[in-house]
Amino acid sequence: MVTNILVTTNGLAAGLTDFGFLLRVTRSNTGVWKIFTSTLPTANGTGAIATASPNSINANILQGTVTDNTHTSFNYGYIGFTCGYANTAAARTAQEFDQVRFSNTSELIMPVKLDKFEASKESSGVKLTWNSSDETGVKDYEVLRSDNGVQFVDIGTVTADQSRKYSYIDNQSSGSGFYRLRIRDFDGNYKLSHIVSVKAKSVIVIKTTPNPARGIVNIEHPKATSGASLQVTNAAGTVVRKLTIPENAVVSPVDFTSLQSGVYHVVYKAKDQNLTQMVIKQ
Repeated sequence: MVTNILVTTNGLAAGLTDFGFLLRVTRSNTGVWKIFTSTLPTANGTGAIATASPNSINANILQGTVTDNTHTSFNYGYIGFTCGYANTAAARTAQEFDQVRFSNTSELIMPVKLDKFEASKESSGVKLTWNSSDETGVKDYEVLRSDNGVQFVDIGTVTADQSRKYSYIDNQSSGSGFYRLRIRDFDGNYKLSHIVSVKAKSVIVIKTTPNPARGIVNIEHPKATSGASLQVTNAAGTVVRKLTIPENAVVSPVDFTSLQSGVYHVVYKAKDQNLTQMVIKQ
């Protein structure tokens, strides 16, 4: 017997030929399934290429989510995906699947652990420094910069040499900005570090983007000290989300996808600060 766990909410226009798109499905340890795609093609001969491997960068458009804790073991069973169409357009009758891979590991799980990641202003630009306690399987560190703490661009790469202590000078910086690391292994998997900023001390309130929200909300907050945390409470005052913030982080993502529509409050707590911001979940 076949059971549908998750179905996309969007489809493709009829009559397209020779197009491509990436498909990515994730499942959290709490049973939340999500299906993502790359940008869906709207014209013939467009879309993703077959040699691309879906990841959270190029297949980041959420097409559906569901919580299912019934199917937790796939021993002696099957898991897969199907394509369906609701009309008889000839261009939709041929389908080719490439680069199909199933794995029980997450792209965000790697043995590397950052003990420190900091950004500071120098005469030559912004200096980033970081230490790692374990570099097993790590290939390199990509340095990412952002003007808004949400959209990042790659500005350089530092090869992992097992020294565990690294630095990078951004000499193209205007003297402010947000930074994070993309830590890559030799198989192409990666882990994103927390976000740091050279402007963190000027933040005296927390900001939420987007707001109203449907899925991931990025919370911009003061530079986190040891033990800082974020809480999300509903209208009744019940805590529905809680996470500890990595030291020195200035932006933290919170997943609102599975929360019901309504008004919530995000509370940033540190030793000497207690800041609140309202978020509307659509």
